[in-house]
Amino acid sequence: LFEDAKDFFDEEVQLKLQSAELPVEKEMDTLQDPNPPESIKIRNISSTSVTLTWHPSAYAEKKYHVICVQNGKTVHEEETETNTFVVNNLTPGKKYSFLIATVLKNGSTSKRAVSFVST
Repeated sequence: LFEDAKDFFDEEVQLKLQSAELPVEKEMDTLQDPNPPESIKIRNISSTSVTLTWHPSAYAEKKYHVICVQNGKTVHEEETETNTFVVNNLTPGKKYSFLIATVLKNGSTSKRAVSFVST
């Protein structure tokens, strides 16, 4: 216990200073699930590769989980910290689905945004 009011006050001030150091983005990250990536664009389509881009998330510490599916099977799965992603070694003339989710440092994951492309 505190010996006098001064010790109590010093402890209270120290706790307030420690909690004030948390950035607002980190507090947001822990309070809600993230939003999925928005405005996915398919760029540079070739017969064997495709580049995806999307608007970056507003969350401070995040990454993206990208899944490429062809005919119901996952053919590529990877995490990236950028909002541009290139998938190579695709089969020409096939239709692919891309599922992209935002993943926060605390493990919270958004719903998946979906986009489609044919090579």
